[in-house]
Amino acid sequence: MTATDRQNVSFKVPSDLPRETQYNFQFSVFRASEPDTDNYDETGFRITVNNLDPVECNDPPGFVYEESPPFAFDCTDKGTLSGVTWEWGPPSLLTHLMHTDGVTPTFTPPELPTPYEKFTYTVTARVNGADIGGSEVTVQVLATPQIRVECDNPFYNPYEGADDFVLDCSASGGHGGPDYDYVWTGRGSTTNTDKLSDPSRRNPTFYVPDNVDADQTYEYTLTVSAENAVDGIFNVTVKVLNKSDIIVTCPGNPYSKYEGEDDFDLDCSATGAPEDSEYDYVWTGRGSTTNTNKLIAGTDGPTPTFDVPGEVDSDETYEYTLTVSAEGAKDDVANVTVTVKNKP
Repeated sequence: MTATDRQNVSFKVPSDLPRETQYNFQFSVFRASEPDTDNYDETGFRITVNNLDPVECNDPPGFVYEESPPFAFDCTDKGTLSGVTWEWGPPSLLTHLMHTDGVTPTFTPPELPTPYEKFTYTVTARVNGADIGGSEVTVQVLATPQIRVECDNPFYNPYEGADDFVLDCSASGGHGGPDYDYVWTGRGSTTNTDKLSDPSRRNPTFYVPDNVDADQTYEYTLTVSAENAVDGIFNVTVKVLNKSDIIVTCPGNPYSKYEGEDDFDLDCSATGAPEDSEYDYVWTGRGSTTNTNKLIAGTDGPTPTFDVPGEVDSDETYEYTLTVSAEGAKDDVANVTVTVKNKP
């Protein structure tokens, strides 16, 4: 109240009231010349001030992700007035809201063209068309990140019987360093993951078959998922190669020489290994031949030189095994026999 010693006074309406508030006043009239007498009249009156904050809204905590499930706004109708209608805005954003005739509309996070977008809505309470207050809600929407998957190698070409090896893959992306879920599945003609040690790990071991009748292809898809992220996918192919057959031939085998003849080469050769492969040759004694001392040169190849003895008391037999190996091929052997005859 202002100027409370007059007949007409002013009432200053308070602002920011937490609730509807009543103000009770008493008005007394008496003669100015007799202020201390009982000769006066009085009346009482009440002023009710309505709360002009009819709704209270809370922003969603943190962020929400694009295309995540719809949710209702956390708004409360304080119920201070009857006949209230609600008006949500701005109109340009209402396509993402449903049930806008009340204080708890449903917001559907849209797909974003940018990594981040903020949506701010206002709600206005109206009584008989008059604006009596309102509130606002701000929703921060993040784009759903794409999980990136990387593997050491998308293609492997081991030979049958090779050592088992690890399919080493890793994932990145997603907000806040998420816990990833890894799932390996067969692809194409590969109907299971029996050759993988654990299809729920990022780096399972592939069990290489000992033998395959022909080249065998195993195809897998690794899917990596995490909360609020787009799955990452990586395809891995393992082609187990069938080893070719090495064929060793020694046209002059078995060899026969007389004592004292010239030294000669054991004329063996190998074929059948993959193109550009290098052959490894190993000569060993066999039977009663315990060493390769008579092979005096070229024992790391297919045609070593045999040292023919100058004299033998009787026919002598020397037996050898040639083992030939090469990458991507199956070993082959040839048993070579040299007989040195005693001259009559």
